[in-house]
Amino acid sequence: EVEVGRLIALAQAYEDIVFSVAVGNECTVDWSDHIVPVERMLHHVRRVKAAVRQPVTFCENYVPWLDKLKPLVPELDFISVHTYPVWEYKHIHEALGYTWDQVHEEAEHLEHHISEEFEEKMDVLLGRPSYDPHGAPIPTKDGELPDIEHQHLSDLQPGGVATIRRVSDEDPEKLRYLGKLKLFPEAEIEIISREPFNGSTKIKVHGSVHSLSKELCDAIFVELNTSAE
Repeated sequence: EVEVGRLIALAQAYEDIVFSVAVGNECTVDWSDHIVPVERMLHHVRRVKAAVRQPVTFCENYVPWLDKLKPLVPELDFISVHTYPVWEYKHIHEALGYTWDQVHEEAEHLEHHISEEFEEKMDVLLGRPSYDPHGAPIPTKDGELPDIEHQHLSDLQPGGVATIRRVSDEDPEKLRYLGKLKLFPEAEIEIISREPFNGSTKIKVHGSVHSLSKELCDAIFVELNTSAE
């Protein structure tokens, strides 16, 4: 109530520059740590609308607008929907329409042709990622890297379930092939069987079964799932 009162006071004091008033920001999504019930939001919106001249809105992720926020819509002058980059829930190579290996080539090229200022802005735009699209850790500005050790897929025994953490980017042809099989970082993989004498390994990923040579298995780094131990 105190924050809403302050919002009203500021909107009234600066009518010449405040063109609209937002009663809250991403506070009805389930993952919020300051969630406000929709019924309470209705109360806040009505209170603000009765006190200010500017149009009143509410800023929220697109998901709640599809269902739980429908009662709020008629109360607002307009809705503010948070949309996201085309790569939401996608790997960056998918968003750009590149193959996995092409992204690596472009990154290698850009590394030597951009200023530190542009690099910083790109880092912010991408959300300061800690890992590249292949799962390799990205050094900090001070050159520090996290101390992470992952197993080769070839080291896991049949029956094991693991999560892919990194894929070697040394061979573009391997990257293209593994990309076709959707063997990307964060994918869960199950080891079904392995032929003896460095033979192929049968794995299951995204509901599909594939056979991988030892060479390919050595290029995939995984973390054994705790529940599978």
